[in-house]
Amino acid sequence: MFQRYNVIQNIDGTGLTIFFRQKAEKILGFLHLKLQKQIFGRFAMIVFIQLLLVGCIPVDDKIPKEDAQSQIYYAADFKAKKCGTPIPSPPLLVFTDQLQRNLDLCTIAITRLECPFSEYPIICLGIYSPEPIPEIPWYIDFKELTNRRIKF
Repeated sequence: MFQRYNVIQNIDGTGLTIFFRQKAEKILGFLHLKLQKQIFGRFAMIVFIQLLLVGCIPVDDKIPKEDAQSQIYYAADFKAKKCGTPIPSPPLLVFTDQLQRNLDLCTIAITRLECPFSEYPIICLGIYSPEPIPEIPWYIDFKELTNRRIKF
C-alpha cells in the first residue's frame, strides 16, 4: 500500500529505518484517511444538492374538472344534509381543471359554514380564478372569511 512512498533508506542498520518507516506509514495513512473523508464529504454534498434541486421542482397541482366538480358537490351535499336544507341553486359549476389550493379552500369553507346553508362562501370564487388564492393573513380569521357568502 505504501510502497511508492517508501523513500526511507537504511541509515545505519540500528532500527532507525523501521522507526521512520512506521512514522511515515502512520502519517501517510492519516493523510489517506483524511483524503477519503474529503472525497466522501464532497460526494455527500453533491448528492444532497441534487436531492434538494429535485425536491424543488414544482409539481402540477391541478385537479381534473370532473374530480373538482364532484368534490364541491359532495362538500355541498354534506353541508345540506347536516343543515337539513337543499343544495343552493344554482350549484357551483367547474369549467376547467382546478388548482388544488383553491379547491381545498372552497370545500373547507363549505363544510365550515353555519346553518342554514343557502349560499356559497365568497372564497369559492377562487375556483374561477386561474391564479392560486393568495395566503390568508394571520390576522384574518378563516371562519370570518367563510361567513361572507355569495348567492349566484
